[in-house]
Amino acid sequence: MRILVDMDGVLVDYEQGFLDEWKKQHPDKPFVPIEKKKSFYHEDVYPEEDEEFVKAIPLTLNFYRNLKPIPGGLKL
Repeated sequence: MRILVDMDGVLVDYEQGFLDEWKKQHPDKPFVPIEKKKSFYHEDVYPEEDEEFVKAIPLTLNFYRNLKPIPGGLKL
């Protein structure tokens, strides 16, 4: 049996984690501030030529492990 837990945006701040990792991996590329995003999907927000980079961010080693908790998200 496997149990999947929806963490991003519920327990942890996926958006800020993505943005931080984007800036770290691609300091020379422009980024889209969270408040300027017009779509849930990063592939729809970043230029098509960056799609490969966008899709690689969540595959980065320990990406999910390093996401910061949303205030109150981990409270029992």
